Amino acid sequence: MSAGVLPSEEAVNGLYGPTLLDEAEAIAVAIVATIDKVKLRVTMKPPAPNIKA
Repeated sequence: MSAGVLPSEEAVNGLYGPTLLDEAEAIAVAIVATIDKVKLRVTMKPPAPNIKA
């Protein structure tokens, strides 16, 4: 699960199940994973240099 985080429909069915509730769980997991990736990028970004004029 790299680019879009959410796996294919077949993978969702295999990992979570075929119902709408299972699909909703997969989407929720993908949203949390995306937020974690964004937080990690923000955390690892170096601070801006202090420029004084």
